[in-house]
Amino acid sequence: MAKKRKKKLRIVAEQYSRDEMAGKDLSYGDMYEYNLSYADLSGTDFSNAYLEGADFSKANLTKATLTNADLTNADLTNTDLTGADFSNANLTNADLTGADLSDADFTGANLKDARLLHADLLDTNFTNADFDGANLEDATSNGSNFAGANFKGAWVSRTDFLDSKNFHTASNFNLACGSRKARFFPPENRPKGSRLPERKTATRMVTKKSTKKSTKNPTSNPARLAARLLK
Repeated sequence: MAKKRKKKLRIVAEQYSRDEMAGKDLSYGDMYEYNLSYADLSGTDFSNAYLEGADFSKANLTKATLTNADLTNADLTNTDLTGADFSNANLTNADLTGADLSDADFTGANLKDARLLHADLLDTNFTNADFDGANLEDATSNGSNFAGANFKGAWVSRTDFLDSKNFHTASNFNLACGSRKARFFPPENRPKGSRLPERKTATRMVTKKSTKKSTKNPTSNPARLAARLLK
């Protein structure tokens, strides 16, 4: 029975060529390790689809629906995800490096060990998202909602959190790697209990010559001794 169901789901995904998928209903489809790079998938319904290992690099997924989809190990590098719905999707170990997540919805999404380096997070909804082990280094978040998000083990070095919403309800940011180098504006948005950036303080250089008392005998120098005798 399971084999028949899997075969049926595979057929659903193969009804269209990659150039005909925009706006189509591919919910519950089986697209394991499909190559959809550069494809126009705007408005496509991938809800509950099996997309493990699929290649969406540089594809257009604007306003696509991927709720409850399995995107484990999927390649979403430099992909346009503007307005897409990833609520409750599984993005474990997915690569979203350089992707545009503006206005996308990741409510309840599993982003464990995902890579979001240099990603654009403009007004993105990450309510209750799990960033455990995710890498957000050099990503820019502007106006995004992080209510209830989990940052345990996440990498946030040089991540910009600009005007982020509900960050005070996010959990485990103090356990995120590089949290000292995460930038918040306004500064009061920084989660309570998280480590503050290290302040660079100017240290006064003191040479050994100025701190160590001379132990030399002044009379050991013949010139000095002669000057003393002449006084």
